[in-house]
Order: sequence, then C-alpha cells, then structure tokens
Amino acid sequence: MAFRVLIARDRDQLSRVAADVAREVLRQCLAARETPVLGLATGQSPLGLYRHLAEAARRGEWNVQRVQTFNLDDYVGLPGATPEARARHPQGCAAAMARNFFDLLPAPPRGIHIPAAARVDATLLEQELRAHPEDWRESGAGPGKAISIRPDARSAYLRWIRTDILDAYGRDIERAGGIDLQIIGVGENGHVAFHEAGIPFASDPVLLVRLEANTIHNAIVDGHFPSVAESPRHAVSMGAALVFRARSVLLLAAGARKAPVLAAAFTGAPVSAKPISPRVRAARRRHGRRLGSRGRRRHPRPPERDRGARHRHRGTLRSPRGRRIGPASQPTSFRSASAMETHSRATNSSRGPSTITRQRFCVPEYRTNTRPSRPSSRSA
Repeated sequence: MAFRVLIARDRDQLSRVAADVAREVLRQCLAARETPVLGLATGQSPLGLYRHLAEAARRGEWNVQRVQTFNLDDYVGLPGATPEARARHPQGCAAAMARNFFDLLPAPPRGIHIPAAARVDATLLEQELRAHPEDWRESGAGPGKAISIRPDARSAYLRWIRTDILDAYGRDIERAGGIDLQIIGVGENGHVAFHEAGIPFASDPVLLVRLEANTIHNAIVDGHFPSVAESPRHAVSMGAALVFRARSVLLLAAGARKAPVLAAAFTGAPVSAKPISPRVRAARRRHGRRLGSRGRRRHPRPPERDRGARHRHRGTLRSPRGRRIGPASQPTSFRSASAMETHSRATNSSRGPSTITRQRFCVPEYRTNTRPSRPSSRSA
C-alpha cells in the first residue's frame, strides 16, 4: 500500500492537486475495469476538486459515461411532504451533487447512486422508534449514535428501513464491485461522512445515525438550514469501515481547525472517537518495517554525507511537487495550516514510504519523535 501526505499552500492548490491525483487514479481504473466506481462526498472540501474533474471530463481526459458514482450519505427529515419533494430539497445530497458536479459534466455518469434517505418519513421514524424499543439499539460513546435495527424487527416500518434503505445500499455497492476511488472530507471531531465520533467501527456497513448537536449546529452555521427546527436530526450514511474498503481513498482537509484531528489520526491508536483513524493507522502498520520500528528491519542507510549522524534515518519529507524537505528524523515545528490533502491507495507498490515516514503536520508545536540509535558496532 502506498501512502502520501501532500501539503498545499491554500484551498485552490489543494483542489488542483487532489484533482490531479483523482484523475490519475480514474485513468488507471478505466484501463483496468469496464465500469469503475467513484465514491463522492458533499460538503465544502471537495467542491474545487469537482470543478477540476468536470473540466478534465469536458476536455476528454476521462470518460464519465463509463463511471458509476455512489454518495456517502444523505439527510433523513429534510423539509417536504413527499419523498420527491425531500429529494429535491436544495440541501439534499441529490440537489447538491447536481449543482456542484453532475451538471458540470459533459454527459451523465453511467449510474448515480444516492442513499434513499428521502424515502424515510422522519416523524414516522421517531414514532416507530418510541413504540418498538425492542427492535433497535443505539451504539456510540459520543453524543452521535448509530441506530441498529434488528433484521427481524416487529415494526414493519423499521424492518423496511433496515432491508430496503440500509442493507440495499450496501448490496448495490457490492454488486458494482466495490468502490475504486472514494473521495472524503473530515469533520473537526474526526467524523467521516455521518459516521459520528464514538460510533464503533464494527457497526453496520450502512448506518442510520442520530446526529449529534454539534453536527446540527454546524449545518446552521454553514448556512445549510436557517434554524435548529428545520435542521434534520437523522441521516443515512456509509460507515467508516465501508468507506475505507475502497481501493483508493482521497481525503481532503482544509484549514487549521482540521489539523489537530488529522495529527491525532496519524500518530495515535485507532479509536472510535476518531473515525478517520483506522485507515491511517492501517497504512502505517503495513509500512512498519520501513519505519525503523523496534524489532523490524531498519530503513536503508542514509546517504554518505549523513553517516556520521547519531540518529536513525527515517526517510524524507516531500512537498506536493516532490521536492525533498529534509530528513524526517529532525525535530520540526509547524505553527499554522492552510490545507492538507491525504491520499491512500491500496496498491502493491515496491517503492518505500519515503514521503510519509514521519508526517509533516501543520499543527501548533507538533514535533516528530527523535530517538538516538545504538552506537555502531564498527570501530571509528
């Protein structure tokens, strides 16, 4: 598995670099599969990426008519008396994706798939949950909860949501052959899609989520809804485990407020409090032999000019253009962040993780660990 962290100057460069990465992955997928699958996210982070991808499609650089798309999530309980009215709501996933991506393309994708959350009546959902507490259970250590409905629920309505809304979406992804490239953002608390912080990784592949108050508040602050009363309380979402089954994952995060959660995800243990963390840690574990970990093979010897250094060589850091920044084992401090882009690809690359062995984070006073190596057994 290759793993890269690219740091951009600003949001515009972030979008252009991410679009270059996405276009290259799509080119490879189109060469390998008849109908590649592209996973999409709503939100602010990927908007520039979508514009650049659409421009590339209009130039003929990739064939959108051979691609299927699957979106991460959608709200339950958008204003509207009918499923059709809720699906057309401007803050719904369908309208947002049409406005920001699909309408910019020269032709429609081969297939567009969005969770059928608009079919769920939020009022009836709440009534059935109250009337049949034995049919479901909540899970999650934080304020946001996953609502797991039993497959044999006595409530016909809850059973229909489980089989026809949640499980059906997971089956559609499986029938498509899985997702080749998944585009995601990350929340300030580390949530992925609507997999809220604290929801266990071992939850259902597609979740019914009771949103936490902070998520509802952010939707109002960002201008999606005018008030708490009109902001949805539930959502249908891919779980983090399903998101990270994609063959390639492209994570975009912009702004200093996202830096702390990314730093925790890259350097800490995988925990449900940071849903972004499983894939990051999995990538580092798979590359553990190249990180000079205790009991494992060390990184190749540094260049001749560095052989007198009394520290273990841990690879190099590189800018988005590939310029070498310096030995990753040197203490480094970063005080601000404009944008960060993370690309994780499940490949069998023979190249070592020299670009990410010690991640270059833009977070307050973050320092890479340095540990002296044992003295050489050779005489000076």
